[in-house]
Amino acid sequence: MLTESGKKHVADIVILAIGVKPETELAKMAGIELGKRGGIRVDDHMRTSNPDIFAVGDAIEVKDFVTGQWTLIRWPGQPTARAALPPT
Repeated sequence: MLTESGKKHVADIVILAIGVKPETELAKMAGIELGKRGGIRVDDHMRTSNPDIFAVGDAIEVKDFVTGQWTLIRWPGQPTARAALPPT
């Protein structure tokens, strides 16, 4: 690996982990419910606490269908696909 300063670091593997905090300031200003983790809380159809506003992407917080706990979603395809399916 070569750093910006030109220093070379020999390694078999390099792992880069970056924390992500959702950008939800607009939702907060609009009075939309945010979860404990800072994400915009949505239901199974991606509706926010305002039924006329929907949210998707990495700023949303959904209930994990396995654990039942609220979690930030990092891959928006899964909840979007769930929203497209008929209710169970």
